[in-house]
Amino acid sequence: MSYKKQNLLCGAVSCLILAALLFAIGYCIMRGVSRQDTPFGLSPDFISFKAAKSGKAKTKEVIDTEKDRNITIISQYKDENYMALYDTAYYFYSEKMIDFFESSRYFSEEDYREGKPVGIYVTSEYNLFNAYKEMKDKTTPLVKKLLFSINSLSRLYKEDITYIINQMGLEYLGDWVCIDSEDKEARDEMKEKLLQAGYVIEDSGYKGAFHAFWDGIVSGGLYTKVVLVPALSLYAIFLFTVFMHLVNNREVLQLHKLHGGEGMKVLFSTSRGFLLINGAGSFLVILFYYFLFCGKASLYFSFRDCLLTGTAHIIVTMAGYCLVFFLFYKNGREWDAVK
Repeated sequence: MSYKKQNLLCGAVSCLILAALLFAIGYCIMRGVSRQDTPFGLSPDFISFKAAKSGKAKTKEVIDTEKDRNITIISQYKDENYMALYDTAYYFYSEKMIDFFESSRYFSEEDYREGKPVGIYVTSEYNLFNAYKEMKDKTTPLVKKLLFSINSLSRLYKEDITYIINQMGLEYLGDWVCIDSEDKEARDEMKEKLLQAGYVIEDSGYKGAFHAFWDGIVSGGLYTKVVLVPALSLYAIFLFTVFMHLVNNREVLQLHKLHGGEGMKVLFSTSRGFLLINGAGSFLVILFYYFLFCGKASLYFSFRDCLLTGTAHIIVTMAGYCLVFFLFYKNGREWDAVK
Protein backbone atom coordinates (compact mmCIF):
# COMPACT_ATOMS: atom_id res chain seq x y z
CA MET A 1 0.00 0.00 0.00
CA SER A 2 1.38 3.41 -0.95
CA TYR A 3 2.36 6.08 1.58
CA LYS A 4 -0.61 8.24 0.54
CA LYS A 5 -3.12 5.43 0.99
CA GLN A 6 -1.70 4.56 4.40
CA ASN A 7 -2.07 8.23 5.38
CA LEU A 8 -5.73 8.09 4.34
CA LEU A 9 -6.15 4.89 6.34
CA CYS A 10 -4.89 6.66 9.47
CA GLY A 11 -7.47 9.39 8.86
CA ALA A 12 -10.24 6.80 8.37
CA VAL A 13 -9.29 5.05 11.62
CA SER A 14 -9.45 8.42 13.39
CA CYS A 15 -13.00 9.04 12.04
CA LEU A 16 -14.18 5.60 13.18
CA ILE A 17 -12.81 6.30 16.66
CA LEU A 18 -14.72 9.59 16.75
CA ALA A 19 -17.94 7.78 15.79
CA ALA A 20 -17.42 5.28 18.62
CA LEU A 21 -16.61 8.11 21.03
CA LEU A 22 -19.77 10.07 20.15
CA PHE A 23 -21.96 7.01 20.71
CA ALA A 24 -20.22 6.31 24.03
CA ILE A 25 -20.55 9.90 25.26
CA GLY A 26 -24.20 10.06 24.15
CA TYR A 27 -24.91 6.84 26.04
CA CYS A 28 -23.18 8.11 29.20
CA ILE A 29 -25.14 11.38 29.03
CA MET A 30 -28.46 9.57 28.69
CA ARG A 31 -27.56 7.28 31.60
CA GLY A 32 -26.68 10.33 33.69
CA VAL A 33 -29.92 12.09 32.71
CA SER A 34 -32.05 9.02 33.47
CA ARG A 35 -30.55 8.69 36.96
CA GLN A 36 -31.24 12.28 37.99
CA ASP A 37 -33.67 12.53 40.88
CA THR A 38 -36.50 14.82 39.80
CA PRO A 39 -39.66 15.86 41.71
CA PHE A 40 -42.74 13.78 40.86
CA GLY A 41 -40.78 11.88 38.23
CA LEU A 42 -40.65 14.91 35.93
CA SER A 43 -38.14 14.97 33.10
CA PRO A 44 -34.64 16.43 33.65
CA ASP A 45 -35.89 19.58 31.89
CA PHE A 46 -38.09 20.59 34.82
CA ILE A 47 -37.73 23.98 36.55
CA SER A 48 -38.94 24.57 40.10
CA PHE A 49 -39.86 27.98 41.51
CA LYS A 50 -40.53 29.44 44.92
CA ALA A 51 -42.93 32.31 45.57
CA ALA A 52 -41.24 35.58 46.53
CA LYS A 53 -42.03 37.40 49.78
CA SER A 54 -44.49 39.57 47.87
CA GLY A 55 -46.82 36.56 47.67
CA LYS A 56 -48.26 34.07 45.22
CA ALA A 57 -49.52 34.98 41.76
CA LYS A 58 -53.08 34.59 40.56
CA THR A 59 -53.53 31.50 38.42
CA LYS A 60 -55.29 33.18 35.49
CA GLU A 61 -52.75 35.98 35.37
CA VAL A 62 -50.04 33.44 34.62
CA ILE A 63 -51.76 30.55 32.80
CA ASP A 64 -53.66 31.16 29.58
CA THR A 65 -55.59 27.98 28.73
CA GLU A 66 -55.84 29.00 25.07
CA LYS A 67 -52.11 29.52 24.61
CA ASP A 68 -50.34 27.47 27.28
CA ARG A 69 -50.43 24.01 25.74
CA ASN A 70 -48.10 21.03 25.98
CA ILE A 71 -46.89 21.94 29.46
CA THR A 72 -47.12 20.43 32.93
CA ILE A 73 -47.44 22.65 36.01
CA ILE A 74 -47.55 21.38 39.61
CA SER A 75 -48.35 23.75 42.48
CA GLN A 76 -47.67 22.93 46.13
CA TYR A 77 -49.23 24.97 48.93
CA LYS A 78 -47.81 25.57 52.37
CA ASP A 79 -49.80 24.00 55.26
CA GLU A 80 -52.48 22.60 52.93
CA ASN A 81 -53.57 19.01 52.30
CA TYR A 82 -53.82 19.52 48.56
CA MET A 83 -51.71 20.48 45.58
CA ALA A 84 -52.75 21.51 42.08
CA LEU A 85 -52.05 20.25 38.57
CA TYR A 86 -52.26 21.77 35.10
CA ASP A 87 -51.19 19.12 32.61
CA THR A 88 -52.03 19.87 28.99
CA ALA A 89 -49.00 17.77 28.02
CA TYR A 90 -50.78 14.75 29.59
CA TYR A 91 -47.52 13.79 31.27
CA PHE A 92 -49.35 12.08 34.14
CA TYR A 93 -52.15 10.63 32.00
CA SER A 94 -50.96 7.08 32.73
CA GLU A 95 -51.57 7.64 36.46
CA LYS A 96 -55.32 7.27 36.01
CA MET A 97 -56.82 3.85 36.54
CA ILE A 98 -60.12 2.06 36.01
CA ASP A 99 -62.07 2.09 39.26
CA PHE A 100 -64.85 -0.35 40.06
CA PHE A 101 -68.34 0.43 38.72
CA GLU A 102 -67.27 3.31 36.45
CA SER A 103 -64.41 4.37 34.22
CA SER A 104 -62.10 7.07 35.52
CA ARG A 105 -60.96 9.92 33.34
CA TYR A 106 -58.14 12.43 33.35
CA PHE A 107 -58.32 16.23 33.50
CA SER A 108 -59.77 17.53 30.23
CA GLU A 109 -59.27 20.77 28.31
CA GLU A 110 -62.82 21.67 29.28
CA ASP A 111 -61.91 21.25 32.97
CA TYR A 112 -59.04 23.68 32.56
CA ARG A 113 -60.91 26.13 30.37
CA GLU A 114 -63.94 26.34 32.69
CA GLY A 115 -61.98 26.00 35.94
CA LYS A 116 -64.06 23.02 37.08
CA PRO A 117 -63.57 21.93 40.73
CA VAL A 118 -62.38 18.43 39.89
CA GLY A 119 -59.41 16.53 41.19
CA ILE A 120 -57.65 13.31 42.11
CA TYR A 121 -57.93 11.54 45.44
CA VAL A 122 -54.68 10.49 47.13
CA THR A 123 -54.97 7.43 49.36
CA SER A 124 -52.74 4.94 51.14
CA GLU A 125 -55.18 2.19 50.20
CA TYR A 126 -53.86 -0.34 47.68
CA ASN A 127 -57.13 -2.23 47.22
CA LEU A 128 -58.99 -0.58 44.33
CA PHE A 129 -62.43 -1.48 45.67
CA ASN A 130 -61.67 0.03 49.08
CA ALA A 131 -60.04 3.08 47.49
CA TYR A 132 -63.16 3.62 45.37
CA LYS A 133 -65.50 3.47 48.37
CA GLU A 134 -63.23 5.79 50.34
CA MET A 135 -63.03 8.29 47.49
CA LYS A 136 -66.82 8.54 47.05
CA ASP A 137 -67.19 10.25 50.44
CA LYS A 138 -64.25 12.63 50.18
CA THR A 139 -65.51 15.54 48.08
CA THR A 140 -65.01 19.07 49.40
CA PRO A 141 -65.99 22.60 48.25
CA LEU A 142 -62.65 22.77 46.42
CA VAL A 143 -63.12 19.35 44.83
CA LYS A 144 -66.73 18.60 43.97
CA LYS A 145 -65.86 15.67 41.74
CA LEU A 146 -62.99 13.21 42.16
CA LEU A 147 -61.89 11.71 38.85
CA PHE A 148 -59.86 8.79 40.18
CA SER A 149 -57.58 7.80 43.05
CA ILE A 150 -53.85 7.18 43.31
CA ASN A 151 -51.72 5.52 45.97
CA SER A 152 -48.05 5.50 46.92
CA LEU A 153 -47.14 3.71 43.69
CA SER A 154 -47.97 6.86 41.74
CA ARG A 155 -45.40 9.48 40.78
CA LEU A 156 -47.83 12.14 42.04
CA TYR A 157 -48.11 10.63 45.52
CA LYS A 158 -47.08 12.83 48.44
CA GLU A 159 -47.56 11.71 52.02
CA ASP A 160 -49.28 14.80 53.42
CA ILE A 161 -51.50 15.37 50.38
CA THR A 162 -55.13 14.21 50.13
CA TYR A 163 -56.21 15.93 46.91
CA ILE A 164 -54.64 16.96 43.61
CA ILE A 165 -56.90 19.70 42.27
CA ASN A 166 -57.39 21.26 38.86
CA GLN A 167 -55.07 24.28 38.96
CA MET A 168 -57.52 26.41 36.99
CA GLY A 169 -60.13 25.86 39.71
CA LEU A 170 -57.93 27.63 42.26
CA GLU A 171 -57.44 31.37 42.45
CA TYR A 172 -53.73 31.30 43.24
CA LEU A 173 -50.69 29.32 42.20
CA GLY A 174 -48.79 27.51 44.93
CA ASP A 175 -45.94 28.55 47.19
CA TRP A 176 -43.79 26.17 45.15
CA VAL A 177 -44.32 25.58 41.43
CA CYS A 178 -42.72 23.03 39.10
CA ILE A 179 -42.98 23.25 35.33
CA ASP A 180 -41.92 20.77 32.66
CA SER A 181 -42.34 20.34 28.92
CA GLU A 182 -40.71 18.62 25.95
CA ASP A 183 -41.43 21.86 24.09
CA LYS A 184 -38.54 24.12 25.08
CA GLU A 185 -40.32 27.21 23.78
CA ALA A 186 -43.46 26.50 25.84
CA ARG A 187 -41.37 25.85 28.94
CA ASP A 188 -39.32 29.02 28.51
CA GLU A 189 -42.43 31.13 27.98
CA MET A 190 -43.95 29.84 31.22
CA LYS A 191 -40.63 30.37 32.97
CA GLU A 192 -40.65 34.04 31.97
CA LYS A 193 -44.26 34.46 33.11
CA LEU A 194 -43.48 33.04 36.54
CA LEU A 195 -40.38 35.20 36.90
CA GLN A 196 -42.40 38.28 35.99
CA ALA A 197 -45.05 37.23 38.52
CA GLY A 198 -42.43 37.36 41.28
CA TYR A 199 -41.37 33.72 41.52
CA VAL A 200 -37.68 32.82 41.81
CA ILE A 201 -35.98 29.74 40.37
CA GLU A 202 -35.11 27.16 43.02
CA ASP A 203 -33.82 24.33 40.84
CA SER A 204 -33.38 24.01 37.09
CA GLY A 205 -32.90 20.25 36.87
CA TYR A 206 -30.71 19.52 33.85
CA LYS A 207 -27.41 21.38 34.21
CA GLY A 208 -25.78 20.63 30.89
CA ALA A 209 -24.10 17.82 28.98
CA PHE A 210 -20.92 17.81 31.08
CA HIS A 211 -22.79 17.32 34.39
CA ALA A 212 -24.99 14.62 32.85
CA PHE A 213 -21.91 12.90 31.38
CA TRP A 214 -20.14 12.99 34.73
CA ASP A 215 -23.24 11.69 36.54
CA GLY A 216 -23.42 8.89 34.00
CA ILE A 217 -19.83 7.87 34.71
CA VAL A 218 -20.09 8.18 38.50
CA SER A 219 -23.53 6.70 39.06
CA GLY A 220 -24.35 5.02 35.75
CA GLY A 221 -23.06 1.64 36.88
CA LEU A 222 -20.93 -0.86 35.01
CA TYR A 223 -22.64 -0.30 31.66
CA THR A 224 -21.27 3.21 31.12
CA LYS A 225 -17.74 2.05 31.86
CA VAL A 226 -18.11 -0.96 29.55
CA VAL A 227 -19.13 1.43 26.75
CA LEU A 228 -16.76 4.34 27.44
CA VAL A 229 -13.47 2.56 28.28
CA PRO A 230 -13.28 0.57 25.00
CA ALA A 231 -14.07 3.77 23.04
CA LEU A 232 -11.21 5.61 24.75
CA SER A 233 -8.86 2.65 24.37
CA LEU A 234 -9.26 2.96 20.60
CA TYR A 235 -6.87 5.93 20.77
CA ALA A 236 -4.11 3.46 21.62
CA ILE A 237 -5.02 1.58 18.43
CA PHE A 238 -4.80 4.85 16.51
CA LEU A 239 -1.28 5.52 17.86
CA PHE A 240 -0.26 1.98 16.96
CA THR A 241 -1.66 2.46 13.43
CA VAL A 242 0.36 5.69 13.00
CA PHE A 243 3.46 3.98 14.41
CA MET A 244 3.20 1.07 11.97
CA HIS A 245 2.50 3.50 9.12
CA LEU A 246 5.75 5.38 9.82
CA VAL A 247 7.73 2.17 10.39
CA ASN A 248 6.64 0.88 7.00
CA ASN A 249 7.61 4.18 5.38
CA ARG A 250 10.81 5.05 7.25
CA GLU A 251 12.67 5.18 3.96
CA VAL A 252 10.51 8.14 2.90
CA LEU A 253 11.42 10.00 6.08
CA GLN A 254 15.08 9.08 5.60
CA LEU A 255 15.11 10.62 2.13
CA HIS A 256 13.57 13.84 3.40
CA LYS A 257 16.07 14.07 6.24
CA LEU A 258 19.02 13.28 4.01
CA HIS A 259 18.04 16.15 1.73
CA GLY A 260 17.86 18.61 4.60
CA GLY A 261 14.09 18.59 5.10
CA GLU A 262 12.86 20.45 8.18
CA GLY A 263 10.64 18.42 10.48
CA MET A 264 7.55 20.65 10.37
CA LYS A 265 7.67 21.11 6.59
CA VAL A 266 8.15 17.38 6.06
CA LEU A 267 5.22 16.67 8.39
CA PHE A 268 2.80 18.86 6.42
CA SER A 269 4.06 17.77 3.01
CA THR A 270 3.74 14.06 3.82
CA SER A 271 0.54 14.07 5.89
CA ARG A 272 -1.87 16.22 3.85
CA GLY A 273 -4.11 13.23 3.21
CA PHE A 274 -4.38 12.47 6.91
CA LEU A 275 -5.10 16.12 7.76
CA LEU A 276 -7.85 16.30 5.12
CA ILE A 277 -9.57 13.04 6.11
CA ASN A 278 -9.20 13.69 9.82
CA GLY A 279 -10.73 17.19 9.56
CA ALA A 280 -13.41 16.84 6.89
CA GLY A 281 -14.19 13.23 7.79
CA SER A 282 -14.66 14.07 11.47
CA PHE A 283 -17.11 16.84 10.56
CA LEU A 284 -19.11 14.42 8.38
CA VAL A 285 -19.15 11.87 11.22
CA ILE A 286 -20.58 14.55 13.54
CA LEU A 287 -23.30 15.43 11.00
CA PHE A 288 -24.27 11.78 10.45
CA TYR A 289 -24.30 11.03 14.17
CA TYR A 290 -26.31 14.08 15.22
CA PHE A 291 -28.95 14.05 12.47
CA LEU A 292 -29.31 10.29 11.89
CA PHE A 293 -28.33 8.41 15.05
CA CYS A 294 -28.39 10.77 18.04
CA GLY A 295 -32.15 10.43 18.62
CA LYS A 296 -33.41 11.51 22.03
CA ALA A 297 -29.84 12.16 23.17
CA SER A 298 -29.89 15.29 20.98
CA LEU A 299 -32.13 16.91 23.65
CA TYR A 300 -29.15 16.85 26.01
CA PHE A 301 -26.11 16.35 23.74
CA SER A 302 -26.40 19.39 21.49
CA PHE A 303 -24.82 19.92 18.07
CA ARG A 304 -22.47 22.42 19.72
CA ASP A 305 -21.39 19.75 22.22
CA CYS A 306 -20.81 17.34 19.33
CA LEU A 307 -18.66 19.93 17.56
CA LEU A 308 -16.63 20.55 20.72
CA THR A 309 -16.12 16.79 21.11
CA GLY A 310 -15.07 16.52 17.46
CA THR A 311 -12.67 19.46 17.81
CA ALA A 312 -11.08 17.91 20.89
CA HIS A 313 -10.78 14.60 19.03
CA ILE A 314 -9.05 16.26 16.06
CA ILE A 315 -6.61 18.05 18.38
CA VAL A 316 -5.80 14.81 20.25
CA THR A 317 -5.30 12.73 17.10
CA MET A 318 -3.24 15.46 15.44
CA ALA A 319 -1.09 15.73 18.56
CA GLY A 320 -0.66 11.95 18.64
CA TYR A 321 0.26 11.81 14.96
CA CYS A 322 2.78 14.66 15.36
CA LEU A 323 4.29 13.09 18.48
CA VAL A 324 4.92 9.73 16.79
CA PHE A 325 6.18 11.47 13.63
CA PHE A 326 8.76 13.63 15.44
CA LEU A 327 9.92 10.72 17.59
CA PHE A 328 10.69 8.91 14.35
CA TYR A 329 12.11 11.90 12.55
CA LYS A 330 14.33 13.35 15.28
CA ASN A 331 15.56 10.07 16.75
CA GLY A 332 16.29 8.49 13.40
CA ARG A 333 19.85 7.52 12.48
CA GLU A 334 22.02 9.99 10.65
CA TRP A 335 21.72 7.36 8.00
CA ASP A 336 24.48 5.14 6.74
CA ALA A 337 24.45 6.90 3.36
CA VAL A 338 25.80 10.07 4.97
CA LYS A 339 28.65 8.15 6.55
